[in-house]
Amino acid sequence: MKKIKAAAIQYEPIKGEKKINLKNIINLIIESSEAGSELIVLPEMCTTGYIWQNREEIKPYVENIPGYTTELIYKFTKKHQNYVIIGLAEKDEKDIFYNSAALIGPEGYIGKYRKIHSFIADPMWAKDGSDEIPVFKTEIGNLGICICMDLNMPETTKVLYRKEADVICAPCNWTGEKIPSTFWYQRAYENSTPVIIANRWGEEKGVKFTGGSCIIDEKGELLNFLEKDNGCIYSELTFNNKKCKLPKYSFYKELMRNPYTWNPIWFYKQYDEKLPIGEKFKISSVQLKRERLINIETIKEILKENIKNQQERDSKIIVFPKNILNPIINNKVEITKREILDNIIGEISKHISEGEYILLSYLDKDEKSTAVLISNEGVVFKYKQIYKEDYPLVDIKSLDYYDTEYGRIGVVFGEELINIEFARILTLKGIDILLIPDDNGKNYNSEKFDGKILWTMAKSRSRENNIYTVYANYCKDEDNIGYSGIFGPNAFFKENEYIFSKFDEKILTLEIDTLDKSRKFPQNNIKYKPFMHSRKIDFYEELV
Repeated sequence: MKKIKAAAIQYEPIKGEKKINLKNIINLIIESSEAGSELIVLPEMCTTGYIWQNREEIKPYVENIPGYTTELIYKFTKKHQNYVIIGLAEKDEKDIFYNSAALIGPEGYIGKYRKIHSFIADPMWAKDGSDEIPVFKTEIGNLGICICMDLNMPETTKVLYRKEADVICAPCNWTGEKIPSTFWYQRAYENSTPVIIANRWGEEKGVKFTGGSCIIDEKGELLNFLEKDNGCIYSELTFNNKKCKLPKYSFYKELMRNPYTWNPIWFYKQYDEKLPIGEKFKISSVQLKRERLINIETIKEILKENIKNQQERDSKIIVFPKNILNPIINNKVEITKREILDNIIGEISKHISEGEYILLSYLDKDEKSTAVLISNEGVVFKYKQIYKEDYPLVDIKSLDYYDTEYGRIGVVFGEELINIEFARILTLKGIDILLIPDDNGKNYNSEKFDGKILWTMAKSRSRENNIYTVYANYCKDEDNIGYSGIFGPNAFFKENEYIFSKFDEKILTLEIDTLDKSRKFPQNNIKYKPFMHSRKIDFYEELV
């Protein structure tokens, strides 16, 4: 276990004023170094500014890496025996331009990373990176680098995790949402790896950059933060060799498919299981206190009462918390016998109208959970939990889904959300909705930044995959258990696209839209899935 002092520098570059920017940046590097920082991260393209119309406009400001700026910074990393990561506009020996980040240490230039996942401004002048997603081994630890938009693609930081990065360093020009971004928390937590965000702030050509540079620890906790202005923030980071060890399953090979490089309507027309057209309809998540599940009869009454309530609201799909079919006796989950389970499911299905679906789940005698999707005809789909921290590795070949008139549906359990691959692979199979029963979630659901930012893994998975997620949990205020919600594919910038309940017993209902009647090109983001088009599978082989 190693501890270092890290710094994130926030800076507003003056577009095209490279000499002034470098002077200001060097002063901030000196300030951070004299404060004892062993690792310093600066923003993306901080010597040039970010928004350029074409190659000709930015051409006077691009530079070789290694080159003038890396040599200049080396004078200070040599003096202070530390490491600096800086975002630069690079040109190579063929005069091709890249959005890059360079690493300089006590011995000089060490290496660089070229941004792989372009944001909308980058293709105006830059080529996507064609090298690997690197982790640099140094005296202070294994340093992983990604740049801004890369953080939107969970594969990027998962590759850094698989390559045993001790810290994820992210030069950014982040814009368009409240900060600190939920993705910044998410990437730290799901990879049990600290994240350093060095963001720019201010305005350039009418675009407002959010600032909010921060340092987040491996548990997803905010250590330090700078909302606006130029400046430096510091935190002590612990590099932990005992990270959460996430498994690799056989079905992870599905990550190497890239169907959304094609029009999804054309792509899925090739096969028998065409994408459902979908509908605009209401969907519900039930949050309740687990101690109410005192016996089978009480459980049946709770189910019937909630189903009737939601039928009156015309809800078509209802999700209940994990293991709702198991009573709690003396704070222990009781195993429900098979014949009793069949009886409950049969009885509940009689209370379901045509065109309605209920997701229930139970813990079996092997202490593994199974989710069942029920219609008026009984069980139409089953999903058995694959991942839990203490589960042995099993050889699962595929993740399945179920098609309804409302869209393509996938199911995972709450604990499984930490594996980015589960929701991602189901999305690559075209799901519209992911149903997520849970029974805890206290470590990956919270209101961050004095209650201004809602971070839940279900919300993150909806955003990065452009799907709806329906998360149903129990509630217990003193244990931070709750946060059931329904999250839309645009929930990070459309606040009306999600609802949640923190700790109250509540039935949450939201009208969602999976409808896309177009037979030529999808008009609904839930079908088009814009983030899927940005995937770069050539760099993801470390994940399988």
